Amino acid sequence: MDHRRIEATVKAATDNYGQYRDVCAISFGPKFSGGERVGDASLQFFVTQKRDKHALARPLPRFVFARDGAGSIDRGERLPTDVIELKNLQLCCLAGDEVAKVGGATGAVTLIFENKTPSRRRFLVTCAHVAGDLAVSPAPGELRGGNLDCLFRAVTAANATLANGALDYDIALGELSMMTDFRDLGRDLNNAFTSFGDESDLVRDAILDCRSPLSGPRTLAVQSDVTTFRDVATPDSETITIRNLYACKGRAERGDSGAIVFNDDRAVGIVVAKADDDWVFIHALAPAIDNLSALLGEPLICF
Repeated sequence: MDHRRIEATVKAATDNYGQYRDVCAISFGPKFSGGERVGDASLQFFVTQKRDKHALARPLPRFVFARDGAGSIDRGERLPTDVIELKNLQLCCLAGDEVAKVGGATGAVTLIFENKTPSRRRFLVTCAHVAGDLAVSPAPGELRGGNLDCLFRAVTAANATLANGALDYDIALGELSMMTDFRDLGRDLNNAFTSFGDESDLVRDAILDCRSPLSGPRTLAVQSDVTTFRDVATPDSETITIRNLYACKGRAERGDSGAIVFNDDRAVGIVVAKADDDWVFIHALAPAIDNLSALLGEPLICF
């Protein structure tokens, strides 16, 4: 299916089934059975709990008809569906050792960079729920972290806040007030990122590198188109909706929020949430930074 048909089919399914009690997201991607991939194309229903179809007044369909680019039904093409249970869908915070809000959540630094504007302000990027307040921006309090080679302090300059229980991007910007060894866009001690990733880095089946101090280096495999997930658990046991997430297969722990996702020297994404059975959820980093720029009210030019 081409991109326009996929978008139209997912939209129609979301309109028809998106408000079902257990459905937290609908996307397009491979089909799984018993945790193993068994097909290349399906309409994915991500649910917080699978239920016996006989106990449901309106069970989810086994297939849907495709839609053309204008949204009309194409009965000549049927798309199989896959119901994927996400147990313990939650934000990845409260553990790790890279960046912490004093007295609050702990997560990982995504990027540290000098803004390429006349101000030359120095910033770090992490998740909004790590910065610590989804109700007000900038969130009060100080961020601290680093390692034996480099220690820093920062204050939150801007962070995403909830609007009607939803976030477009779970992202925050901290302005550095102290850093012992500044490395602009440092990927490791000897290398730096040279650009953001783009849509080609986030196609289904793309294999991306991921790094955080808690879980160390590992890979993530993209398994869905970008979509909206609802009923994501926060550290204070509330549930929120987060837009613009890609579902990936890989490993994440509480404390990996903000972990950098990359492809070679391209900074591709930011880890936001996790669920059991090795599901990890990420934002594309470039549009998330654009969202931060709008929140800050000034340009953010990383490269």
